[in-house]
Amino acid sequence: MTRYYMSDGVQDLDVLVDDDADLDGEFAAICLDTGQTLKVKGWLIDQLAEMPL
Repeated sequence: MTRYYMSDGVQDLDVLVDDDADLDGEFAAICLDTGQTLKVKGWLIDQLAEMPL
């Protein structure tokens, strides 16, 4: 799993994503704030930064 900060300009997320996820497509992510599993549409992400675990 890799930790990412991602934003679409409206929502900011701190998430864990599978290492083999296609970040340009649709992928599952675990929100580190709520613990919920989210379905993310990667093509909507404006800002993406890999963060340390």
